[in-house]
Amino acid sequence: MVFTIKKLKTMSRFELDRVWKGISIHRTPQGRFRGYVLIHPSIIGMLVANLLGSFWQGKVFLPGKRCKNIIAGQEFFQARTPMGDSLFDHEPCLLLDYSRQIMGSHLRDEIRQIIPGLYLGRVYVFGRFVGFFVLKK
Repeated sequence: MVFTIKKLKTMSRFELDRVWKGISIHRTPQGRFRGYVLIHPSIIGMLVANLLGSFWQGKVFLPGKRCKNIIAGQEFFQARTPMGDSLFDHEPCLLLDYSRQIMGSHLRDEIRQIIPGLYLGRVYVFGRFVGFFVLKK
C-alpha cells in the first residue's frame, strides 16, 4: 500500500493500528518535520485537527537524541529520544520522552518510520492513548 498524508488522514483508528504494527523504527529522524494531527474523519474530528494543526506544526530532531515541538513557529517542549518499547504492541519504537519537562511530564510520543521521510506517531497522556500524528520531511 502506498501511504500519503491524504490516505493516512482518512484511515480509522483500527487501520492506523494495523499500519503501526506493520512498521518499525529504521533510523532516528534528523532535522525539521511538518506535523499532521490524525483524527477520525468526521466534521468534529476535522475541526479539532484543524484547531490543533494551527498551533502544533511539527517537530525538529536535534543532535544528541533530542527533539522539540514546533508550536506557532517556535520550538518548545524538548524531549529525549531513546529507543524503547511501544505501549501499544511492546515492539521497538522511538520514544519522545518529555518527563524532564514540567508541563510535559505526563506526555509520551512514540514514532515509527512508514517510509523514508514519513513517520507515524502515537500520543499518550498519563499513559493513555489519545491519538495519532504524522511527521513528513
